[in-house]
Amino acid sequence: MQTRVRLKKQTVKQERAKVPAKLILVLIVVCAVSVLSGIGFFRLTKAESLMIKNLYIEGNNHVEDSEINRLLNVSGQSIVTADMDNLSKRLFASPWVKKVYMRKELPHSLAIRVIEKVPVAAALDSDVIYLVDEDGIKLQKLGRKPDELPVIKITGSNKKAYLEAIKLSSAISKNPKMKGLVEEIDGTRPEDISIRINGVPVYVGFGDFDKKLTSYLSLKDEIVKRNIPVEYIDLRFSHRLIVKPLKGEK
Repeated sequence: MQTRVRLKKQTVKQERAKVPAKLILVLIVVCAVSVLSGIGFFRLTKAESLMIKNLYIEGNNHVEDSEINRLLNVSGQSIVTADMDNLSKRLFASPWVKKVYMRKELPHSLAIRVIEKVPVAAALDSDVIYLVDEDGIKLQKLGRKPDELPVIKITGSNKKAYLEAIKLSSAISKNPKMKGLVEEIDGTRPEDISIRINGVPVYVGFGDFDKKLTSYLSLKDEIVKRNIPVEYIDLRFSHRLIVKPLKGEK
């Protein structure tokens, strides 16, 4: 009896001894597979045939292809490891870029679609004119006043009046009958904002710009019809429009 018990204990010990050996074998296999996979992936990322060689760019009218190339800087980079989110973020260094869509086209190309911002005004800052977007962000320096956009003479430091002037300029640019008519937008406070048309100041104030511009167009036709020399026009009041004739005129 004692002999059977002793044999049984020996068998259990032997089985226990086999468990670490199996575990070690499994670990060796796992490590080998991991190493081989790593080597395979490393070789894949270094494969010349998978290096990014082509950029197919569309949607860019203001940002040059060369600028997009410079910002992405993917020369010598594998398409396998290319981080699309990170690459997209690089393009936002250009103020013109509003949205970016990118996808990989194996084996070595990126397709890029850029949506650019739309300039709604020109802003004068330190004697330099800039195109600006609807948020007042400077997009590009200009050598002269643009033909169809008014020049905002309010600086960005006067934030409330500046942003209101941007909204007014946007409303003007969307109204086909107003395009090219307005020379400049000025004012020290939102309620004092005015536009200048043919040298005549037109006080607009803040808000309700579409309605005020429509009122101006109706007035303009009547003023031209009656041939009235005008000192200024005031559209700031909701229930009345003011046309101030030049002194000496009735």
